[in-house]
Amino acid sequence: MASISTGKPAADGTPRYVVNYRDTADRQRRKTFARKAEAVAFANTVEADKLHGTYLDVDDDGLDGPGGDLPPRHLLQRLRDPVRRS
Repeated sequence: MASISTGKPAADGTPRYVVNYRDTADRQRRKTFARKAEAVAFANTVEADKLHGTYLDVDDDGLDGPGGDLPPRHLLQRLRDPVRRS
């Protein structure tokens, strides 16, 4: 389960929000946001994607050595943000 906490404030004193979560390989991950709403949305998205089996680690470029499991990062981004057609 993802958790949200306040992190070290930015240089201008504005708060930062940190999302701590575990990926599908059970590795501890952390992502920081300037707005709490963005942190909540990210945490919810990560948990929903894991439940649906559609979680993609954007930090993993799929180059785990010979025969990597995932395509390169630019293809993963296209999967996450498909082109919309009118």
